[in-house]
Amino acid sequence: MMRSSFVLLCCNSLFITTSFAITQDGTVGSSSTANIDAAFEVTRVANLSNLSDVYIGNIDPSSHGAKTLTITLPNLICFYSSTGSANVATNLLASRSQSIDINSNTAKLKSELGDTMDFRLQLGSQDLFVSTHPVFIASSSSLTCDDHMGEYPLTITINNTRVRAGTYKAIVDISVTPN
Repeated sequence: MMRSSFVLLCCNSLFITTSFAITQDGTVGSSSTANIDAAFEVTRVANLSNLSDVYIGNIDPSSHGAKTLTITLPNLICFYSSTGSANVATNLLASRSQSIDINSNTAKLKSELGDTMDFRLQLGSQDLFVSTHPVFIASSSSLTCDDHMGEYPLTITINNTRVRAGTYKAIVDISVTPN
């Protein structure tokens, strides 16, 4: 007789364990409540737009001399980042012998005759030829900066224009990544 009680208790224990498994999504009754963990991840993306080429023709070194020549592009550069801010890095693509001097925040360009011309590139009031990538506020809602966030003027300053005649050219690669 004692053996059958033991078997019955074992079976009841298994039944209770099974009933817990059935009701793990909610309780059985006139109403039932359960929850799910729904997580969605938005990709970290960035975009740079509204950039145009700059051609400065016929700089007269006799009239400008050692004065600086500053040109601000007419259109504002637009940064979009899904994080709301962006890291901006610059690099010179090989076109002639050229280098970046991060101590003076300038790039040195050489002409075909070997003369050098220094120029500075600024976005807003921030120099771009620097050792650490500056962080800019970017548009977080519009790729075209319709919210007017992430819009910056691009300024080029030529520091020495008293050089021999020739063509001084640089292709500046500007990289934008979400911060």
